[in-house]
Amino acid sequence: MIWIKNIFFSLSISFIIGNNLTTRQSYEALKHPNSLIHPTTSITNILRNGYGDLDLSEILELKELGIEQKNGRLKSFYPNDLDKVHETEHFKIHYTLLGNDAVLNNEYIYKMGEIYEEVWSFFIDSLNYDPPINVNSNTENLYKIYVENLPSFYFGVTYVEDEIDTNFSCTSFIKMRNNYSSSQFNEHTEIENIKVTAVHEFFHSIQFGYNCYEKLWLMEATAVWSEDQLYNSINDLYRYMPSWFSNPQKSLNDESYHMYGSFIFFQYISEHIGGRNTIRECWNQSRILANKYYDNSILAVDNALKSNNTTFNDTHYKMRVANLIMSNNSELDYYSYVEAEGYKTVLETLPQEIILFEKGEKNSIQIQNQSSFSCSYYKINTVEPIQIELESSNTDLALTAVTKIKNQNIWNISKRNKINIDPSIDLEWISLIVPTSSSPSFNFEYSIFFKDGNFEDFLFYPPFPNPSYSQDLVLKLKVITPQKIDINVYNILGNEIWKNELSSLQSEQKNLNWNKKDFFGKKVANGIYFIKAKGVKKIETYKVIIVK
Repeated sequence: MIWIKNIFFSLSISFIIGNNLTTRQSYEALKHPNSLIHPTTSITNILRNGYGDLDLSEILELKELGIEQKNGRLKSFYPNDLDKVHETEHFKIHYTLLGNDAVLNNEYIYKMGEIYEEVWSFFIDSLNYDPPINVNSNTENLYKIYVENLPSFYFGVTYVEDEIDTNFSCTSFIKMRNNYSSSQFNEHTEIENIKVTAVHEFFHSIQFGYNCYEKLWLMEATAVWSEDQLYNSINDLYRYMPSWFSNPQKSLNDESYHMYGSFIFFQYISEHIGGRNTIRECWNQSRILANKYYDNSILAVDNALKSNNTTFNDTHYKMRVANLIMSNNSELDYYSYVEAEGYKTVLETLPQEIILFEKGEKNSIQIQNQSSFSCSYYKINTVEPIQIELESSNTDLALTAVTKIKNQNIWNISKRNKINIDPSIDLEWISLIVPTSSSPSFNFEYSIFFKDGNFEDFLFYPPFPNPSYSQDLVLKLKVITPQKIDINVYNILGNEIWKNELSSLQSEQKNLNWNKKDFFGKKVANGIYFIKAKGVKKIETYKVIIVK
């Protein structure tokens, strides 16, 4: 029989999917702040959406947060009651030593200035972003920062101002706290809090210069990502990870607090697909596609990834696999994280729906309304071979099986909609992954069928690295039944260009390297190739990409 524990027969997204947050939602978030919601998000959304259903008293309350009615619309304004100024090479910091907004001493401001100059150098000099557009940039080149006694849980706020020449770029300014000594900030030192706040908020100021109307999820996910790029040891972003990993059914571009944890997608990109430059290209594409009324955020990221010979959907799929494995094993190539061991200190086991399978049973599960850019995980418990098949009207939906070899850092990743798995070959665990891409209806429906499978006589692991650049391509096989296995490489036209064979007289692990040369010893051209392993009872084929 098959038993399914706590299966999601109807997966739904809470809060919002790709749609704008309402003014009311943002107002409530500002009124009831917490450590997981950044005020920049809520204030930006209110300035974009306008009054909404707020009454006059609520609109007046916004003035305390730097938002006022002016000429029939809501606009940000900057303080004019801070009597001291500290100027650095790129910043003009306004502050006071008196009253409710007072800082403890001038040294606090001087240190803040040093940190902001470090942040400027990181983004502008090292990563080559365009500088943010200054307030009154025609008369003054220094970017304005105001230091105040901000409400509880507010690390800092970046205020968007007016669009410049209708090119979707906006001016902005930043507010920082006058101290970070309250209990809600005690996980880090005051200097550490200033550092992560400065890098996060300054990236927002850069974003407003690229596209004043970009979706909030892309703004926040990349801003959180940037914190760890400059100040890797602080790890303030770890606080977003438990909730994000516990809710894989939520869309990557969900605009609840989930969007802060979506930084992991951009961390994955920066580690595996073009480095930090790819994140900058996301914002270049955002500027090209900027539009007040249409959500082009996914398209902007997809265009950036295509410049690195991949796509949004493929990257999203690989990230979801890496999230399950959570390893820093470099041999996993696209399915690893450098900081995996650190991530695991705050993460529990990724939630998976448990499927118990017994021999002789045929059954299935049906899933409705799984949202775009989300993921479902299933753990298979069986001692018998099992055949698993996915059926869906969504043709781009794919099933992936991940199996781990017992007592070894070896994982087998198989992406196809009909998969045979034999647990008798020393498997520690079996998991299924169903990641979704985009859908016009914002949801996916599919069925997964289970029935008796076949015993395996060898395993052929995914070749790595893939794509392969300068390195040899490593082919790993686990031979279960003594036999000879033929290895053949074919080009895109189906022509055989290389072959080899492995012979085993016992059950063992076998490795083989292909130097990417053909029968004549000539390096093969860039492109797609197919590697086939053929044994006595089984044939396994993988597609690889060769890039010189």
